[in-house]
Amino acid sequence: MASSRAGGGLHPCARVYLTIDPESNTVVISREMPAVNNAQILAELAALS
Repeated sequence: MASSRAGGGLHPCARVYLTIDPESNTVVISREMPAVNNAQILAELAALS
C-alpha cells in the first residue's frame, strides 16, 4: 500500500467508506460506516463493470 507520508494524503485516522447508490449507480463517499457489507459492494461493482 502507498504511504500517505509521501504526499498530502489523508490523515491516518481519517477513514472514508464508499457505497454504491443502486438507483443512480453512483459511488457515495461517506465518513460513516455503511450499512452494507464488503461482499455486497464487490458484487455491485462486478455487476457494473
